[in-house]
Amino acid sequence: ALHERFAELVGQPPMQYLANWRMQRGASLLRETNATVATIALEVGYDSEAAFARAFKRLVGLPPAAWRRNQRVPRQD
Repeated sequence: ALHERFAELVGQPPMQYLANWRMQRGASLLRETNATVATIALEVGYDSEAAFARAFKRLVGLPPAAWRRNQRVPRQD
C-alpha cells in the first residue's frame, strides 16, 4: 500500500527516509547555527539529545558535538 508506493517512488522505506532527512537537517543546523545539540535534537523530531546523538553517531560516525567541531572552518583574520 502506501509504504510500498513510497519506497517505489522515493527509493527507500518511509522510516529510512525520515531518519536520513533528520540527520541531514541536524547536520545543517549543527554546521550553520550555534544551537545546542539538545535544541537541534528536538527541532528534528527526537525526544532527547541522547537519542539524537546515538542515531547521528550511527549514521555519521561521530557524535554531533565532535562532528560540529570538525565542520567549523577557522576564521582567518
